[in-house]
Amino acid sequence: MEHQFNDSGAKAIVILSNFACNLEKIIGKTSIRHVIVTRVGDLMGIAKGPVINFIVKTIKKTEPNYRLDGIVKFKKALSENFVKYEIPKSINFIASIPKSPVGKILRRAHREK
Repeated sequence: MEHQFNDSGAKAIVILSNFACNLEKIIGKTSIRHVIVTRVGDLMGIAKGPVINFIVKTIKKTEPNYRLDGIVKFKKALSENFVKYEIPKSINFIASIPKSPVGKILRRAHREK
């Protein structure tokens, strides 16, 4: 990761909290100065999100502890820089995107699902 960050010249990163401990080890050797940390359940809704975050951190223990200075939480970054209606309430994952024979996305077919 260190070589990739230095090669790209990245100054900022959005990273999943599960991998923040890896960034902690190399951030001093890179040009990254701004870190936004997100968690698995951040955009999964008001009821489901906190439950998912609790399970990942406490029960599954797949989110190791990390110590990074000056990090910004993803939800806080969204709330400070966007109007409330611009912030996504949830993210839905789909198996495939319906496309026409030419390759265009069929938006109407997607909305109906």
